[in-house]
Amino acid sequence: MVSHRLVTAAALFCGALLLGLFGLDRVPGHDELYHLLAARGLLATGEPRIADGLYTRGEIYTWLVALSLRLFGDSPGAARVPALLVGALIPPLLFLWLDRSGQRRAALGAALLLLVSPFFVTMLVFARFYTLQMAAFLLGVVLLHAWWEHPGPWRRRLAALLGAASIVFAVWLQPVTLFGVVGLVPVLVAPWWFRFVRGHPRRWLLLVLVLAAGAAVLVGSEVWQPLWERYRRAEVFAQRFAEAPWFYHLWYQLYYPVFWGLTPLLVLLALLAAPMVASLSLGIFATTFLLASFAAAKGLRYLAFVQPFLFALWGLGLARLAQLAAPLSARLPPRFTFAGLELPTRPLLALALVAVVLVQPFWVRTIAFLADQRLPFEAPDPDWSRALPQLRPWAQRVEVVVTTVDVYALYFLGRHDIGFGASKYEELRDQPAAPFRRDPRTGRPLTADLAALEAVLRCYRSGLFLAHRTDRGNPALLPAAAERLIRRYARPLELPPESGILAYVWQRTGAVGDAAEACRRLPPIRPAPPAEER
Repeated sequence: MVSHRLVTAAALFCGALLLGLFGLDRVPGHDELYHLLAARGLLATGEPRIADGLYTRGEIYTWLVALSLRLFGDSPGAARVPALLVGALIPPLLFLWLDRSGQRRAALGAALLLLVSPFFVTMLVFARFYTLQMAAFLLGVVLLHAWWEHPGPWRRRLAALLGAASIVFAVWLQPVTLFGVVGLVPVLVAPWWFRFVRGHPRRWLLLVLVLAAGAAVLVGSEVWQPLWERYRRAEVFAQRFAEAPWFYHLWYQLYYPVFWGLTPLLVLLALLAAPMVASLSLGIFATTFLLASFAAAKGLRYLAFVQPFLFALWGLGLARLAQLAAPLSARLPPRFTFAGLELPTRPLLALALVAVVLVQPFWVRTIAFLADQRLPFEAPDPDWSRALPQLRPWAQRVEVVVTTVDVYALYFLGRHDIGFGASKYEELRDQPAAPFRRDPRTGRPLTADLAALEAVLRCYRSGLFLAHRTDRGNPALLPAAAERLIRRYARPLELPPESGILAYVWQRTGAVGDAAEACRRLPPIRPAPPAEER
């Protein structure tokens, strides 16, 4: 007979799949297009090729997308199928882990809270490697915990090796996973250290000396400096929150004001209910939360892999709180009077507790996301389909296409020649300083220099400049000075406002002034017109 545990796990898996179906056909986002375009390259050439470049970040996910495109057709929905299938495994895995510790109600509550969380649902249909990272890290923790409880049998040792390999895989996918490892290892090692030093003052001194020596070696070595620089480095697009350690706190406070405020109490109750599971969850989440908060680069997706552990703490704490409150509810009178009516106490008390969950703002965000609606503070996604009838004829006949949104132009128009914007240009800091750098992901030249942009505008007789309207005025994408420069040589192309696309075109019969010297310094992008004709 199939156990209730497996039935519940299967129901959670099916629930995640059902939620994901609502978001499969959303307009693809910027990072998703890298995998989708690279998957097309894999199918066509055997390499994750985008235009003239190679996209190797999270390449295993690109292979999964390529397989999905072959099975289900070329579409954003097909590209999201691997993320959805892997992500749907996470709530049942969390449930089975907590249920194994004897906390059935806590396990179900934690899994359900994770399942409907906006932090999880948005990753569930995000065509990138984050659900793969989440599942690999959670599986690694579960296997290491199983070995920690019973380290003897060879099967447990094999599970430990598989768990460690799973965590290494998660680190390979996303290096920020190391924050979780920093929180995990001390919790696993601490019991052995305490048994080793208990009753032996000299061993305590040995422990302190070992830790101090390790810290001194790390700080004094050449390894420390590049690690610190990476920790405190934010790309141009992320510099807005580089000095905002409250970034993650505000998002949790926004979506879960009651639960987040009760977290210290819920953590204490969780430790009382399931000490080791709660200790692992607390070590992983708290360490990652603190390290990520003071890191320069920030984004909700960077904390995706530790979300299950926060919900584990909340589920354990809430279940324990309900257990402690049960005797109190028994003391309440069975009925009370409201406006002359006698009402049952316990059903209304239960309804009030359910309402505490339902009034949390996370529901609004989750439902809005699944319904493909934007909240008032969110900018709408650009809808390229509305602008394609006007853009395609120009993209087919102009000599050059310049854009701040290269992967969008490649996906929707099949054309991108030169990228513009400090955001991606500064990511290529390992290349020599020059007006143009070559983006290895697309193989196309990229610039953030106004003089270089003006040279392109002067040297090519016809061209198309593309950006998203939300890029306008952004110093990292389309600063006001760049748009003023473009307007000197090009005219705006009328597009439907709801498309969210900003386009400028230029077309002339000859060169602009004495541009010959500037034209010779332009990188080769495609067969250019003869110098005398420019």
